[in-house]
Amino acid sequence: MQRTLQVQLDLNAEQVQILKKTQEIYKDIFDQYAAWFKTNKTSSKVRVHTILYSKINKQYSDFPTGLHQAARDHASESIKSYNSRYPKKKWSKQPTMSLGRTMRFDQRTISLRGNLLSFSSMKKRIKTLINIPNWWKDRYTDWVFKSASIGITKNGIPFANLVFKSSQKTVEKRNSGKTVGIDRGVKNVIFTSEGVKEDSKKIRGQRRKHLYNRKTLQQKGTQNAKRRLRQQAGREERFMREVNHMISKKLADDPTVATYVLEDLTSLSKKAKSKWAKHSNKRLSDWSHSQLLMFLKYKCEANGISLEFINPAYTSKTCSQCKSRLCERVGGKFECKRCGYKAHADFNAAVNIRDKYLSPHLYVEQAQVKVPYNSNS
Repeated sequence: MQRTLQVQLDLNAEQVQILKKTQEIYKDIFDQYAAWFKTNKTSSKVRVHTILYSKINKQYSDFPTGLHQAARDHASESIKSYNSRYPKKKWSKQPTMSLGRTMRFDQRTISLRGNLLSFSSMKKRIKTLINIPNWWKDRYTDWVFKSASIGITKNGIPFANLVFKSSQKTVEKRNSGKTVGIDRGVKNVIFTSEGVKEDSKKIRGQRRKHLYNRKTLQQKGTQNAKRRLRQQAGREERFMREVNHMISKKLADDPTVATYVLEDLTSLSKKAKSKWAKHSNKRLSDWSHSQLLMFLKYKCEANGISLEFINPAYTSKTCSQCKSRLCERVGGKFECKRCGYKAHADFNAAVNIRDKYLSPHLYVEQAQVKVPYNSNS
């Protein structure tokens, strides 16, 4: 398990200039490796090290070796990430590093002793005292500092993201407890098979408010309006982040649960491009289900709760009682035409998600059945 703490760096003017110069060289090394990876259609760190490392090392002989290797690995992982996310456009784009992105530091290039942070730079090692909050020290007493990423904000403020790792190997999984299905959605952020619901009324209200304010300020186009737009930037994101933290914490702190079951939504971005989703693209793009999952993963891991995933096929179109697909869903209302079962559509889906994990054979038998389905959700 890992946790990240962001702190501001109290550097003098000379140290800031050294950090900026270091960042410029790191960017150039990153871009050179990225260009080679794209041209040769490989992301092999071993192969590029043999061919390119000595050349770049001579070009920047005073640059720390550890940072040089970090930039190389950073470029390799960036192009791997792009190719995996866009397989049809594989090797079509060369990743470039903007000066706003952070540099990577490992245990060879950075150290933290108490509140003294020391890290490598272009000319000499930079040392500075940082402020670690008391709540962090109390909560993560036995955690060990492992690595960091350092950068400079748009306002020129240097900062560091410090990564700490738990000294414990693993948290034991709970042997007893309930298995709960979770349905994630746009209108209801979550709806569990236990009937717990978190709707998105406040979220949609905040988004409408921010959208209206942005449009109004953009139409004015004055210097004051532009200043207000900059102030507003990130407020919506921070609000959504706080909501996802609160929901994930509530779920992870339930002492009666041993396993949460969710739908595997990794292919959602492809569905968003299909014909049925044209009018819903804006709502789908605003849906932060992946962030909620990320928060839920590490919080459940810390409490010994397992996360399992199932194929989302037909979870919304199947009756959770008789497992029939002779059903009708209008908005949030679900009704089975076979057994007459009525329920909230998201609750019915959550029960299906749980049961599909516990008793998958009940759902395989009807995999090829085609029935009429009406959805206005």
